[in-house]
Amino acid sequence: MACLLQGEHGQSQTHIPEMQDMQIATCSHGWLVLVHNNRDDCFLLNPISMQKIQLPPRKPIPFNCCFLTLPPDDPNCIIVFFGIIGNHLHYFMFCKPGDIAWTKHDLELPIAEDVGVADTLECVGPCNGEVYMFTFFGKLLPVKISNSGIAF
Repeated sequence: MACLLQGEHGQSQTHIPEMQDMQIATCSHGWLVLVHNNRDDCFLLNPISMQKIQLPPRKPIPFNCCFLTLPPDDPNCIIVFFGIIGNHLHYFMFCKPGDIAWTKHDLELPIAEDVGVADTLECVGPCNGEVYMFTFFGKLLPVKISNSGIAF
């Protein structure tokens, strides 16, 4: 795959074989998170240094967003995939660089008593190493991610 890179000295086009047949899930802290749509291949790639960090095999399931909480050389970095499975069922899949497997956590938001329907997640993202989610009903919730799962 050819890639146009912008640097201090202008633009350059380069061929990056590691990106062949891969989808860019996100770009964060100068790194690409690359996933294959039909295989379980998933890795981080720095397109400037060409450093590659292999991630655990990831089943090719649809996702809505992906992000890194911190740069991958930070020991607290977590790679997060977020997706919607059904009307009100969401999932988080996450790992740290060096992990051998992803941790998956399904999440069903409770019914809001005042309106009688379940809230839904509108957006999930990192800020200063923390993770937050914003719901349809306007709630901003901090998310704590650990090896045992997620907590609010």
